[in-house]
Amino acid sequence: MATGPFCRPLIPPEEETGRAIREPSQSRLPIAAPPVDSAAFWEKLHLVRGHGIPTFWTIGLLTVLLGAEPAGLLHGQPITNRPGSASPPRKKAMDFPIKKTDAEWRAQLTPEQYRILRQKGTEPAFSGAYWNHKEKGVYRCAGCGAVLFTSDTKYDSGCGWPSYYAPASPDAIVQQPDYSHGMIRTEVLCAKCGGHLGHVFPDGPRPTGLRYCINSAALRFEKAVDAKR
Repeated sequence: MATGPFCRPLIPPEEETGRAIREPSQSRLPIAAPPVDSAAFWEKLHLVRGHGIPTFWTIGLLTVLLGAEPAGLLHGQPITNRPGSASPPRKKAMDFPIKKTDAEWRAQLTPEQYRILRQKGTEPAFSGAYWNHKEKGVYRCAGCGAVLFTSDTKYDSGCGWPSYYAPASPDAIVQQPDYSHGMIRTEVLCAKCGGHLGHVFPDGPRPTGLRYCINSAALRFEKAVDAKR
């Protein structure tokens, strides 16, 4: 019988089938990496980000280095395992109290507001009306007027968009996974009308550690009563 690296013994089909059943190929078995311990992941995240690496690249880098994914984060779940954070509930695309046709939204909003709120657009950094806004008051949805954020949780993140470490109330916004532009992010929506506001990232200040990065065009500022006097 011929032997060599390119030769193999002739095995009857019935024996070959029997051997395949007795010796299943390991390559066909599903491989699932164990979830990463949440506390360890976030500790390493802040360590790596200290070198100036953007958050979405940092998460990808840690995924490769740790050989697994942080449970619930890279599969599009809202950020819930961040120490000290609390995620608002998720809603289906049409599960919002305020519903309007596309024509109605176009008639109500400015072209820029429509592009961002209804088409999930993004304004250029450092171009919006509120990225460096410091007055006291509340920030309402430009689409429906719902209160979304307050000046008490607004801070200067240096990213060029209005940034808040918490919404005005847990039920003011909803979150859903966003896989656009080759990134894995968590989208922030108005809980009343479903308008796109921006995204939330796990690199904010205490006490939540979150950064709600919001488009100015999606907001309408209302000055506090005391500040008007």
